[in-house]
Amino acid sequence: MVQYVQDSANSVILDYLLQHIQLELYVVPGSRRKDVELPTTVTEAATAATHAIRTRSVLFCRESLWPVSTEKMTSFAGGIFGLMLHILPAYVRGWFSDIRNRSISSFVESFTKAWCSPTLITNELSHIEKASCADENFSISVRKSANEVVATYSMDEMGIDLEIRLPPSYPLRPVDVDCTRSLVNSEFKRKWLLSMKLFVCN
Repeated sequence: MVQYVQDSANSVILDYLLQHIQLELYVVPGSRRKDVELPTTVTEAATAATHAIRTRSVLFCRESLWPVSTEKMTSFAGGIFGLMLHILPAYVRGWFSDIRNRSISSFVESFTKAWCSPTLITNELSHIEKASCADENFSISVRKSANEVVATYSMDEMGIDLEIRLPPSYPLRPVDVDCTRSLVNSEFKRKWLLSMKLFVCN
């Protein structure tokens, strides 16, 4: 199903969602203006996006959509955006990287970072933490405070530590992959790191 959506989806869908969310009304966090409340429409979208990520559903929006109003459409658009970030992160990342208008990309990134990324990052790290590894040569540790996962592989005299860091605006920005410890030759390390970056970023 996800593959079908990725293959047949059109990025115009995300453009239309943004029109309904009205992100141009969103004040970027960290701006010098204090005591600024979010406009109702943006608050509705933000709440719906977070709820959709947590529940993996937009039924709560759809059920309350009628009669149609601007606020309800905004909530529905926010929910769909949040769900797309959760289910199709690489697709949304590709769409985001194609945005040429810097102010729009800044609004999208700020909105996602503030309202969607924290829940998505928590979900990802929790899934990794709960996963069991049945290989005695391989171990995984999660550093929630730093949004990092460290994978360690050791065998005989070889060993490598791979550090995967989720960015604050995950999944709009790709994860950072780094090799922090390596007991292998540099060519093997370079190839392995490159293949891991390609794997993790998709």
